[in-house]
Amino acid sequence: FLTLAPAAKDLIKKILVADTSLRPSAAECLNHPWIVSNINKKVKDQVKLDTISALKGFNGRLKMQ
Repeated sequence: FLTLAPAAKDLIKKILVADTSLRPSAAECLNHPWIVSNINKKVKDQVKLDTISALKGFNGRLKMQ
């Protein structure tokens, strides 16, 4: 728990509440800043990989002509 980001700890603390009426909904959890920032990073990384892959394929087609 010591190595987790403060935002991750915040989300975990909010989820691990005994009283279910005080827990955030699934939608609220998905909108938590820690989730949003990590999803955005993963999407950006995937876009970069997709772009690199497309460029390699494009370059390969040029060499074959």
